[in-house]
Amino acid sequence: MNLHDQKLVGPFLFFLNIFLVLAITGSASAEQKPKAIGTRKELTIDNVSMGNSLHPLDCNKYPEALICYKFKNQASVDALFPGETSRGCSPGPLYDPREQAGKLTIASKCGANSSGTFRFDWKAVHDNLWVQFRFKPEKGLIREAAKYKIPSWKMMVLWRGASSCTDQEFAVVNGNYRGFPQFYEACGSQGYKLNNPTGRNKYNYDMQPGGETHCFYNQRETETKPCFEFREEWATYTFYFDLDGSKNEFGIPMVKGWAQYDGEKRVQILEYPLQSVRFLEHGYFGPYMTRKDAKIEHPEWAVWYQDFLVTEQPLISDQ
Repeated sequence: MNLHDQKLVGPFLFFLNIFLVLAITGSASAEQKPKAIGTRKELTIDNVSMGNSLHPLDCNKYPEALICYKFKNQASVDALFPGETSRGCSPGPLYDPREQAGKLTIASKCGANSSGTFRFDWKAVHDNLWVQFRFKPEKGLIREAAKYKIPSWKMMVLWRGASSCTDQEFAVVNGNYRGFPQFYEACGSQGYKLNNPTGRNKYNYDMQPGGETHCFYNQRETETKPCFEFREEWATYTFYFDLDGSKNEFGIPMVKGWAQYDGEKRVQILEYPLQSVRFLEHGYFGPYMTRKDAKIEHPEWAVWYQDFLVTEQPLISDQ
């Protein structure tokens, strides 16, 4: 199945898979730090097509990929984050047979990064980079979690260096639980926003600038462009980084982003000049929630990930 034009397979196959998939296999017994997957040799355990109805990525079609990874059982989750707990909080990362994906749980009375993360490393890239993955958040985490006064969550962080909190960082977040993807660089110091293009309120910033959507700081959308919002549904996210500016008419580093809910049209949600990022070599996928207070009690929420693909080859031909 081609990643450019994914088609949703009939719902009956989805429900059939629910009953056919076996229970979660055992995870590693000792708590450990996340394991970075960084070479194609290490990825051979999962560099095959699962052939399932929910997630169509076939890594055999991308032999040149820097990273191509699918979750297919608990062992494939443990390969990225082994252990039954994360920072003392249960459960740790799991394989969810119902969603056919890796699951991270935001547990009550647990601190920052207690859900765990899925991390990948690749060679440092300084020209063209494509990053694609599938993501689904639980409904209560989209906006309702704000009432518990816990930090905003991240969906993806890419960076170069020993720490992600540098000027070479690009992140996608659900900032202030606004309910839609937002973007920043350099450890949050450089947010992506444009003044209201309608001119009705110059302080009402568009936080999905440059694409086919408008998501404003105060007002969700305009009459002409919708806001792409998080839903408790599977969506495929694709990002393209022209890190040296050699592939666009302006000659400046740029980033573009697209999102597509299963069965719906792909929409561009971002096109913006990169402010400081010029190299990328690491990525983690997980909510993290910096400075989360372990004393706060709240409901348990989950996020799911699947089909990670990092490549220097184009993933969208008409971009």
